[in-house]
Amino acid sequence: MADPQRKTNLLWILVIALLGVLVVIWFLSPATDDDFIEPEATEMLAPEPMMTTAPEGGVPVQLPDAPMTNVPEEQPTPAPVETPQ
Repeated sequence: MADPQRKTNLLWILVIALLGVLVVIWFLSPATDDDFIEPEATEMLAPEPMMTTAPEGGVPVQLPDAPMTNVPEEQPTPAPVETPQ
């Protein structure tokens, strides 16, 4: 009669080997991501219509030709502290 301990050891070796093979197959399989669909070249070059035309009935705005600069805000000078005598 065969040793029962040897059978369970052999079973565990087969289970671990099978898991190892499955992990290797999983890592080597090509990634298929159905959520990511690459847009066609024509879709990438076409601008969005919402961003290309001015809305109808808008207010005309005349912007200055000067570049914008960051002007520091004036810091208020602290009031002198009066000390009681």
